Amino acid sequence: MSPAKRQSAALKAAVAALATMPIARLRAQYEHAFKKPAGTTNRDHMVRALAERATGTAQDAAIATTKPSAPTPTREPNSPRKPASAKHDPRLPAPGGTIERVFKGKALKVEVTADGFRHAGKAWSSLTALALSITGYGAISGPAFFGLSKPRTAPPAKPPTATAPRRGRSKGD
Repeated sequence: MSPAKRQSAALKAAVAALATMPIARLRAQYEHAFKKPAGTTNRDHMVRALAERATGTAQDAAIATTKPSAPTPTREPNSPRKPASAKHDPRLPAPGGTIERVFKGKALKVEVTADGFRHAGKAWSSLTALALSITGYGAISGPAFFGLSKPRTAPPAKPPTATAPRRGRSKGD
């Protein structure tokens, strides 16, 4: 068998192995090959991308058999989803400040932290998640609930326009 045919057979075997690989390992292979998170759990997408990558060179054909060098860090369940480079929202007080609101006769006090919010001893990644928990509503804006959004103003009233007299016959004619 020629080297090209051996490489083609190895490539087909590698793609077949990718198609049956557990999704967690497939994601790790993707991250190892592309040096970035997969961003998807769609098996077909990752297999197709890895197969296309493997057809480039013989070195990449070994993707299915190599293991990533280190496990991919995962986000802790209660950690904020904001990227580290996110700018501070100007509507919020600086970290260490508080937001206060009375809801259904109960005084609420929320502490602003560097990575989110703290209320009643629990950390929250967003004001919206906190407002949903407090109110039990299906959907609510956290900044609006805590009075941080700009109030909506009604559009300026249009001056009344004079109506022109109707032309033609009047009802009494």
